Amino acid sequence: KKKQYHEEAKNLRIEIANMHYAQRDIIKEREEVEKMVVEKTLELEQRDHILLTQTRAQFLKENFIDALKAKDKEKEECVGELASAYKAENVDEEIQVGFKHDRMTEMYTLLEKKHILLKDLERRFNEVQGVHEKAEKERVKYEARITQLEKVLMKNNIEYPRENIPICVQ
Repeated sequence: KKKQYHEEAKNLRIEIANMHYAQRDIIKEREEVEKMVVEKTLELEQRDHILLTQTRAQFLKENFIDALKAKDKEKEECVGELASAYKAENVDEEIQVGFKHDRMTEMYTLLEKKHILLKDLERRFNEVQGVHEKAEKERVKYEARITQLEKVLMKNNIEYPRENIPICVQ
């Protein structure tokens, strides 16, 4: 019995030793698992932090993009308004230039008409002056002839009343 007892005790000691080894292995494994849990927890926390940072960055990026789009839209509207104002100003300027051109053309046409009228008046004046000069020459000629005839009459002692002689009136 003693032998059996020793053998049982030996088996129990071996079993206890095996259990101690198993316990150490389990503790070691548990420590490794805990270490892995800590590492994975840290990794998850880092990923959460990165994800949160990326989410914030994405949010800021989207807000920034929206702000840029709003600014671009505002600039486009401003450029559109400026372009419209510029076109309107150019149209007004073109209208004014057109009006001035029309007015200048009108004035030039009027000037040409007045020039033609002036030339016509000069021609008429020259004609009237020519007629007047011719009439003046004829008057002088007739007066000279009358004077000559009066002298002939006086020489011949013929009295002829001057009232009956038609005189050209100037």
